[in-house]
Amino acid sequence: PTGIDTETFSKPKRDIRKMLNLKGKKVLLYVGRLAKEKNVSFLLEVMKRMEKGVLLLMVGDGPERERLEEKAREERLNIIFTGRVPREELVDFYHAADIFVFASLTETQGLVVLESLSSGTPVVAIARKGIKNVLENGRGALLINEENVDAFSEKVKMLLQDEKLLERMREEGKKYVHEKWAMDVMVEKLEKVYEEAIEEGKIDVSIPVINMRKFMERMRFFKEALEVFEDLIWWR
Repeated sequence: PTGIDTETFSKPKRDIRKMLNLKGKKVLLYVGRLAKEKNVSFLLEVMKRMEKGVLLLMVGDGPERERLEEKAREERLNIIFTGRVPREELVDFYHAADIFVFASLTETQGLVVLESLSSGTPVVAIARKGIKNVLENGRGALLINEENVDAFSEKVKMLLQDEKLLERMREEGKKYVHEKWAMDVMVEKLEKVYEEAIEEGKIDVSIPVINMRKFMERMRFFKEALEVFEDLIWWR
């Protein structure tokens, strides 16, 4: 995992609730590709079980978008499809939401769920593959062991109806990310791995693509290289 630049997600730049006229709404959020492997149709089934004042913000694009929009219209579901949003603007959407909902069954890392927790937005997700490796049930997240729409929906309703629990989960989620997944924490862990690899003569290493530059700037192995080759780095 790349690690989360927690400062980036600490404060929004825009008030999405005001921009989209969401005053008085309970807002659920999904961020990601609108594709079959993300199991987004599951979230539409969840919305069928929500009360009238609950709205889902669907942030992202993909091959399933047209079909999902059509189904949402037919079912008269309270969903806003925003389309693709620049990465630097995602923090605004995380802060606008009450709960982040995630139903992917094939995720390898689930960076968006950690970004959501870092923003203070609790997560309800299906505990499969990468998700159960990065989230802890109760620490800002409620995890469902099976692909069960009713069980998932009940967890969402429980959070929406209990403001004290929701607030506790907000704080616990931020604390969890800071302790375990903050970028500086991950840099320290990877430095130890690289040191051991170098000592053993295994010098081939890989750097996560997302947040690559910030990651490398924090690692003493690569800091000098960045300074020397500053003008040649392609992601500048």
